[in-house]
Amino acid sequence: MQKLEPAPVAPEPVGPGSLLLPLLVLTLSAFAAFGVVLGGYFIADDTWQMQFVYRVFHGEWRLVFDNFTHSYLGLPSMDFYRPLLGLTYLADYALYHTAAWGFYLTNILLAILAAFALFFYLRLLARASMKSERADLFAFISALLFVVSPLHAEDICWISGRADLLTAPFYLFGLLAAVRARDWQSGKLHWPAYSLSLAAFVLALLSKESAVTLPLVVVAMFIYFRSVATEKIAFMSALAKFSTFFSPYALLTVAYLFVRKQALGSFIGGYTGDMGEALGKWLLFRWGDPLNLCRLAFPVAKHSFHFIHRQVEQTPAILILGTIYAIILSILLIRLITQRLDLRLAFFLFLWLLASIVPLFQLWGLDAALHNQRVLYLYTAPMVALLPALIFATSKGDRPSMKKQLMVLSEGLEQFLLGASSIAFYALAASLAVASALASYNWVLAGQQVRAIQEKTATLIEANLQDPKADKKIIVVSVPKDYLGAHVLMGGVNMLELLEPPFNKEKISKYMIGFQRALVGPGEPVNSSRFKLELSELKVKRAYFWDVDRRDYKIVEYDQPLLDTPPSIELPIMDTAPVKGGARPQRVWYPDPAERARFEVVDGVKTVFLSRLNIQGGDGLMITGLDINPLAYDYLNMSIELPRAQAATGVYVGFDDKEDASAPFDDEPQVSKLLQVTKVPAGAKMAVTRMNIKVSHFGQWYSYRKIRRLKLSFSNIDAVSISQISLSDDRALMPQLFVMEAEPQASGEYFYQGGEAVKFAASSGMVAGARSVLVQISKVNQSWDTFLTETGRDSVVNLSCIVPLKDGKAYFKLDPTAYSKNGFYDVRAALLNDRNQIISDWSDLITLYRPDPGGKVATFCPDY
Repeated sequence: MQKLEPAPVAPEPVGPGSLLLPLLVLTLSAFAAFGVVLGGYFIADDTWQMQFVYRVFHGEWRLVFDNFTHSYLGLPSMDFYRPLLGLTYLADYALYHTAAWGFYLTNILLAILAAFALFFYLRLLARASMKSERADLFAFISALLFVVSPLHAEDICWISGRADLLTAPFYLFGLLAAVRARDWQSGKLHWPAYSLSLAAFVLALLSKESAVTLPLVVVAMFIYFRSVATEKIAFMSALAKFSTFFSPYALLTVAYLFVRKQALGSFIGGYTGDMGEALGKWLLFRWGDPLNLCRLAFPVAKHSFHFIHRQVEQTPAILILGTIYAIILSILLIRLITQRLDLRLAFFLFLWLLASIVPLFQLWGLDAALHNQRVLYLYTAPMVALLPALIFATSKGDRPSMKKQLMVLSEGLEQFLLGASSIAFYALAASLAVASALASYNWVLAGQQVRAIQEKTATLIEANLQDPKADKKIIVVSVPKDYLGAHVLMGGVNMLELLEPPFNKEKISKYMIGFQRALVGPGEPVNSSRFKLELSELKVKRAYFWDVDRRDYKIVEYDQPLLDTPPSIELPIMDTAPVKGGARPQRVWYPDPAERARFEVVDGVKTVFLSRLNIQGGDGLMITGLDINPLAYDYLNMSIELPRAQAATGVYVGFDDKEDASAPFDDEPQVSKLLQVTKVPAGAKMAVTRMNIKVSHFGQWYSYRKIRRLKLSFSNIDAVSISQISLSDDRALMPQLFVMEAEPQASGEYFYQGGEAVKFAASSGMVAGARSVLVQISKVNQSWDTFLTETGRDSVVNLSCIVPLKDGKAYFKLDPTAYSKNGFYDVRAALLNDRNQIISDWSDLITLYRPDPGGKVATFCPDY
């Protein structure tokens, strides 16, 4: 065992040339893995950063100081304290203005600095327990695996994902300086390194919250260095000296938490509102899901090979990585069986790994596209080093049991295994670099989508403004939130900011009518009442839907529904199953596949019974040959009966305008609902449930001038019976809700500036038996639209009240204290009968926005 060096822990003398090569390789590897992103563009939340820097450079310097005294950019439902982050964007803007490549270059350089810091830190640690050559090899391979990791794509390829990139160099250099800051045997302090370590810790904390784990890693270092010390002093004496060294780290952490409390209103902060609720859902499942561990080891996103063909899967890449892992683990197994290994460094890395999990408790989990990987950046530092630490661990001797059986490794064989391990790790790094480059390319493609959206939208608006006969506003119903696993435009504010300086010379966002939620939320829902109202005010009934394949808008021009259009139409079920291989029937529902159905008349109602359904989804009913104007109908209605024991099932509706009945649907079903079924005792008869699915609540319903085909399918169920299927407008099923004496923003929100309460009006339409209106307002930054498959969500309700109807109308105000905090609020209404029972569906949502009560304009967008 190598003896611990005198204070501070110092490596053996090394010439300048010996460090140049590994640092050069790390630099080149970073550019090989992620350099393609230099051709990218601003995406998603990057518009917030650009608004911030643009306004600061145009005189609003208070925004810089606001980041030190409030949450970063003042974003509702995102309580982050990251004041240093904004300064990096200001520096980028000063250097590169609106050239996106410069911002991405900064990200890559930060990743390289983090890799350098990790290399020097691990090298210094490892030299305390293994020979210098082996320690250097271990540190270099670990840093190489770190710098090319595909789990860093979201950090590097998304300008707004920089927080983890920024904190990592400070965090790792802080740990490196902490090693140098004391003699870990005698406890003597070295003040220059100690001061640097504490300063780096503070800068890391000001970059991102996850840096709070650094003191825990310092504790793990104490355990490690005590284990490798050759001359151990009494534990209590060593602990007392270490406590003196550790105390400033602990005090800085406590001080930081109190600063957060002052700025954010809580010690913890993080995501709140619907975002916080979304992270809390299925938390235990995410922690118990083995797929998350698999994706950490095999970080190949499902869209990685899109450049070859959209349907190519990750399997070949996973096989390559699996083969390399098998070789490395085989060598490790041989060493573990034949030798007693020094595992103290590996144990330290394990402790570091555990410490890194603490801030990830609520954020843990990766989907097939590896979304949310950015939060794992610091976690990946000890993660990638753990396997090399085991492979390159120093042998403390052969196992006696193996000596007896002559199963020992000769020095030559051990060197061979060491060389083979190195080659395998280099192959692993090369494979991961390729995966990272492919993932980075997808982020570039997402940026191209954003650039095209910006250019096409601006061109449309400017052309309309120059044409005196044209409508001055355009209706944009949908733009993508995600493309190939990379972010595009997350919310309505992102879309608006693309049409304002610094992205556009003039502010033309007021000429666009959008339907995305302002900040975050699902992209599918639209307020159909508002859509029809806005459409009615245009000379040409036209709306725009983004087509990612063409990188252009799909334009849909609608026919105005005739005055005598019936409020509902029946969609009949066929009498018998179609002949297999025969022509598909027109304008009647038929089973798909045909052999899964039988037909009966139950209580005078024609009913289809589906059985042996694929529980993964896809089986159900289809109807073709339709000629449906989407403006005329809002609901797909049916009577449905599910098996007694089924607690919940997925119900899906797909639609398109294809006239070929046999043509496949291009996309997944556009509408998804979760149908909750109350369990009843065995033998009891199930009541038939009337299900009304509001298809017009989903923007894609309006993406066709005519609906020609419908498909109804189910998942998590193997049998179902269906009858009485129809399409209807919304007048007989839901109330209409309006805001009086106010105009909405471009993305649909109504501003409440304080003072007199917002005035509302509600109409009962054609709902029979309505006597009053139940009105609810949500908690701040929560919405009933966030989880579209769910119904109810009573936990979202902040205030409820009942307003009587008079001649089918109700006029009312809501208590302003219910929407007095800065943020977004949703309002909805349902109709009640004379027994106060709900007899309608809920209305379309009205969204209120309460600006900062102090009058400050939001940092993330000057319109808010």
